[in-house]
Amino acid sequence: MKKLNQKGMSLVGVLVAMAIMGGLSVAALKLMELLNKSNKNAIHNLDITSAAEEMKVLLANIDSCNESLKGYNVVSEAEFKIKNKAGEDKYHAGKQISPGVSISKLYIQRPSTLTDPYRGALNVVVIAKKKFAEHGKVKGASAKRVLKVIATVKGGVIDNCLSYETEAIESSVKRSCKSTGGIFDLINGECDYTKIDEGKFKDAIKMTSLEQMCSYFQGTYTAGVNGNPGSCYMSNLPPNFKNAVLLDVCTSLGGNLVGGKCLNIKTKD
Repeated sequence: MKKLNQKGMSLVGVLVAMAIMGGLSVAALKLMELLNKSNKNAIHNLDITSAAEEMKVLLANIDSCNESLKGYNVVSEAEFKIKNKAGEDKYHAGKQISPGVSISKLYIQRPSTLTDPYRGALNVVVIAKKKFAEHGKVKGASAKRVLKVIATVKGGVIDNCLSYETEAIESSVKRSCKSTGGIFDLINGECDYTKIDEGKFKDAIKMTSLEQMCSYFQGTYTAGVNGNPGSCYMSNLPPNFKNAVLLDVCTSLGGNLVGGKCLNIKTKD
């Protein structure tokens, strides 16, 4: 009896061991499947990011941007094609980026506010579709990328694309025009200097002169707030030279030299 019991226990042990090994095998297979899916997902995301970067470069080029977007209605969210400067199609809905990855949608997001005319950034939305094989079935997932394009819009339609450098220069001109009391012509991209307020213009010139002088003599310039004048503190020059220069410049600006700082600059004649 004892031997029979021992043999019986041994058989049960074998069965338990087989069950455990079977369970571990299933777990190992699921883990391998999960790792394989994660690896494919990472590769797909890399492919999408790489394609998005190329789209970004194409849209940053004025010629290819105009080939792609001139005449596009920005409120329609219609799909469009990204072309090179020769007018050849590069990216569009249905375009396969890599095995298992394709573009499902490519459009410009409707702006929340749109002046007429409008000059500035617009969001380009790229929706890519990724396919995976899982449990013998093909499953899908989506990835979204948002790019930027700079353009002029008239009547809700893109009139022309701008470079980022052009936009930066225009923004600088806008700020300068506004600070001097002028009126910026959005259509022509120019400042109407005939409308400049003389007082504001003189104020702006004084502030610019002080800031440039301060920088030239390696001083520390602090901009004024709420319409108050700025100040310049110089600590890197010989005291006699510094005081002489500061006194002369500060006096010419109508300010008072106090403790190395030019204060109370008169901003009106």
